[in-house]
Amino acid sequence: MSRPSLKNQRYQQIMDAYESCVARYGIEGATLERIANQAGLARPLIRHNVGNREELMSGLLQRFESRGQSFKQHIEQTLPSDMRLQALITHLFESDDQTMVIAYALVSAIPDYPLAQQLIEEWLSGLHKILERELAREYPQAQEAAVNAVAVGIGAIYANLQAIKALQSSDAMREQSRQAVYRLVESLKVSPPL
Repeated sequence: MSRPSLKNQRYQQIMDAYESCVARYGIEGATLERIANQAGLARPLIRHNVGNREELMSGLLQRFESRGQSFKQHIEQTLPSDMRLQALITHLFESDDQTMVIAYALVSAIPDYPLAQQLIEEWLSGLHKILERELAREYPQAQEAAVNAVAVGIGAIYANLQAIKALQSSDAMREQSRQAVYRLVESLKVSPPL
């Protein structure tokens, strides 16, 4: 029987590899062979240390939930006392966090794993609330509907950028996306009725 510390280390190694494969190839493309290659382990060690595909998926969902909570906590804890909105936008558009990429991959698994939908919706809702709060703080005169619309727009631009980040042109797209976000934010200075 394996020592508990080695088993836990192997579990994390395999789950890191599985997460990377899911981010790169999707749920169906994250084969045991690819996971083993990514982890640098033999295929039988995957089954021994994690289990079957159901257990891999269960672990991925747990990690996604934890990752989403950590992402929101990190934002909450690291936003400065001033220039908060700019810091939030910078964080979103400069981080290499894979949460959104994993969320996109999990969408295809929703029919078989309804928990995936709940976790994705909770993560997106949390991000949206943070965006709304910081926009309302920066533009207290803006109408609530306008703040909500801009928060949705920022979230959509962020999600789109994360979905295409593997493309060669993603650096240019990242900067253009950031500029689009700032244009959206600027619209709150004159918050017309919606």
